[in-house]
Amino acid sequence: MSERSWTAEYAYKLPAATMCEFCSVMDSLGGGDWNRFASSLVSDMTELRLLESRGKPGRTQNVMWYWMNRNGTVGDLLHILTSLNLGRARDIILSGRPSICPLLPPRADPYIPRPPAEPLPEPSPVPINWSDPGKSQRWKASEQATVTVNTPCE
Repeated sequence: MSERSWTAEYAYKLPAATMCEFCSVMDSLGGGDWNRFASSLVSDMTELRLLESRGKPGRTQNVMWYWMNRNGTVGDLLHILTSLNLGRARDIILSGRPSICPLLPPRADPYIPRPPAEPLPEPSPVPINWSDPGKSQRWKASEQATVTVNTPCE
């Protein structure tokens, strides 16, 4: 996978360990630096304040989820981090780049037949009268009961 195609990937495809480390580094930034970063991702300041004040799991993670759900790319994130001189955070994202590995050869026989499933047993009929399970298994209109529910009044 080339560098160019990796930067075109959506940010939500970054490994979880990379995002966790990135968020912890970004959460440790001072207010001014973090606000410059966050306002680069979220243009609506009211939305940004809501995301920041949401608390758990963390202000950076809240902002990143908001941005990733709007299809932010790794390349966009790297560009923002570089323009803000946030080298450590940029290096963490770059360390999460997938390594180029040879593809596994395809399986010779991808279809593995399963043994036929055993049929399920027929369900037993449910008795109408729970106090006497031996009573008639059929429903009769004459056996209908009216249920009255008493609820406490406030």
